[in-house]
Amino acid sequence: MADETDDTGMKIPQTLIDRDESRLLAINKKREEKSTPSVHELADRITRQFTELRDNLDRKISAADDVPNSELKPYFDGLTKDIITLQKFLADSMPVLPSYDLRRCQEALKALEESLQSAIENRMPKKKFAFKSKKRESEKPEIQTISNIKASEKESTPHPVQAASLTGFSDVSGQILTRTQDDIRQQDVSLARLDDCTVRLYGNPSTVHATHLTNCRVLIGPVSTSVFVDACKGCTFQVACQQLRVHNTTDCTFLLHVTSRAIIEDSHDVRFGTYTLRYDQLDDHFQMSGLDRATNNWQLVNDFNWLASDKASPNWRLLDGNSIDSCMNELN
Repeated sequence: MADETDDTGMKIPQTLIDRDESRLLAINKKREEKSTPSVHELADRITRQFTELRDNLDRKISAADDVPNSELKPYFDGLTKDIITLQKFLADSMPVLPSYDLRRCQEALKALEESLQSAIENRMPKKKFAFKSKKRESEKPEIQTISNIKASEKESTPHPVQAASLTGFSDVSGQILTRTQDDIRQQDVSLARLDDCTVRLYGNPSTVHATHLTNCRVLIGPVSTSVFVDACKGCTFQVACQQLRVHNTTDCTFLLHVTSRAIIEDSHDVRFGTYTLRYDQLDDHFQMSGLDRATNNWQLVNDFNWLASDKASPNWRLLDGNSIDSCMNELN
């Protein structure tokens, strides 16, 4: 290769040109190495960010004591959404975080959820189900949703099926239980202690809590925030939501539309397929919920009890097309 010339017309030896190019390449490589964090540095950065977000949420929960009663519901709704965002951040960070740091963050997140629940119960205490006195029978009974009724406080409660106007169902066996949009729009729905029931929630709830369900079939329209499933066995769920949390659950199937990720914990033999529910006004309910119909991460599941990154969790699996069709036939 011919030598180059400088501005004065003098020739520059090729060896000097090659030496300068090598030096520049080495400098650029060092700059790139400095600008790209190592896995350890990235994990530290994620942990610090998680801690900052958690501490900020903890302060907001503590400040709930000073929030006026009229502003409590939107305040707690906002905190719930913030916790869901933090859950998603942690779930997305699982491949990077060491097992010790991940477990510590999971424990901190669980403590945060319990703290929020305690604050809600403190500021918005559950009330006893009761009718007004017989002297005012013409007026509607003052009732609370089933999610706000403790089992020990059901002194005047009629049979659960008769209490169909409540937001949810509890202690029912072998029944078909239905709610429509007028009943559940942006409401918190509670399903508790159901056995061999078919539940149809055709509308747009805010959240859904399903606890101690056995051999049930649960069909749920688009849920604006989260669905929490705890201590269920042998059930099939059709559910669309922002986030699904599954605890202490065995032998259950989820046909799922989820815009973040499903999270399971202390659960076994849990199966996932894509959401196939269809009914009139489903499109309208999706729009009301704010869920993105184009985003469905039904196949992305985080098992908080399985920290190995090089091997799939044995606690859950994905359904193939034939299995999903079989579930649909069961639900019809």
